Amino acid sequence: MPRAKPVLLVLLALFARGGDAAQLTTNYKRVGKRVEFGGSWLIRETFDDGVDAARAAAWLQDPRRVLAAAWPAEHIRAANGGGGDVLAFALTQDPIDFAGLVHVDCVVDVDVAREPRGGVSLASRSVEAFATLRGKRRPVPMDFRLRGHLEGQPDAGGAAALVGSFEYSMSADLIGPLVFVPDRALRLAAAGVNRKLALGDRFADGVLAGVRADAPS
Repeated sequence: MPRAKPVLLVLLALFARGGDAAQLTTNYKRVGKRVEFGGSWLIRETFDDGVDAARAAAWLQDPRRVLAAAWPAEHIRAANGGGGDVLAFALTQDPIDFAGLVHVDCVVDVDVAREPRGGVSLASRSVEAFATLRGKRRPVPMDFRLRGHLEGQPDAGGAAALVGSFEYSMSADLIGPLVFVPDRALRLAAAGVNRKLALGDRFADGVLAGVRADAPS
């Protein structure tokens, strides 16, 4: 049935930018018509020679710069909220057309806090998502949570390591024919989405590249 497209999986795919996530754990739960997907990533990457923990911590003190390691800078804007060492941002996800039938756009509000030892922690506050199907745009109710932290720590040989973790979960009611999709198929889909998401790799690669680009000449 060509129109039986999984809107929930489309929403999850909004966060996918390609790549294989290292040290990934996939979570999945289905209760009746409601399904929850999630994943968690552990990060430990060594910086280039000459980058010590102090320099890494200083680079990580800029929340917007850290977010830009994983999201396009033009998709990050300041939002209401925050205060003190906590800054609020709205992250616009790249729109997606799914099989020419469903268009989904989504904005996630997050709080980013500077950590006392250098680094940042991140937590989502809310998500606003819309799906356009057959020319009609409608809100898509869901529960979404994203949490994570990054910091620079001393590593062997005097260099520094980027250490952190991220986890997210997203849940929504199955709609239409999705109610009849076998549980195994949904579980495999969740694992595939997490591999594409590669949240840990996105942050690690972006931060390491950013520190390298800012190296003194």
